[in-house]
Amino acid sequence: MWGSFLWSDNCLVLPKKIKMKISGFLAGFAVIMLMVSCKHNARFLDLYSNKYVDVKKDSITGQMVNAKTGVPVEVYVDTKTHDTVYGATGETVNGRVYKSSEGQWLIKPEGDEYKEKSEGENSAKIKIEGDKYKYKDGNYTIKKKTDGDIKIENGRTQTKIDGKTGERTVKKDHNFADKVKNILN
Repeated sequence: MWGSFLWSDNCLVLPKKIKMKISGFLAGFAVIMLMVSCKHNARFLDLYSNKYVDVKKDSITGQMVNAKTGVPVEVYVDTKTHDTVYGATGETVNGRVYKSSEGQWLIKPEGDEYKEKSEGENSAKIKIEGDKYKYKDGNYTIKKKTDGDIKIENGRTQTKIDGKTGERTVKKDHNFADKVKNILN
């Protein structure tokens, strides 16, 4: 076996067959290392944490949240469609995202404020002004104030979420019939 190797000017000259095997092994090793180093199953990149996460829609707030932790995902990139998405509304905000001097990701409103209203019988409305926004669709309303506090109204249920602590307070209106009577009178 060793007789097939030749020494020439301080270099080991290998037969072509062995060179091909070594080249194939090194190429395969490089591909495996690349796959291992880039492995992530999540499709969404959370811009705040700069980590790949799985997101889901929160059943109470309607916001997109980290599927594992339940923490709201404010701004994320869908790596499949290459869209930047505002997690609170699900709105695609390509080209309107910027990082503040405090390191916070913000959405540039179109002009001083952004307003949109859908057409139809059950029209939805959205208004974004600076760091606060309001979304209304039928009985469902969500408001976010500049301090991060969120208020959600859905028919007879009102949920408040503290922007700093994440503490949730839920109120259910058991006196709904009286309110309807007051509106009709």
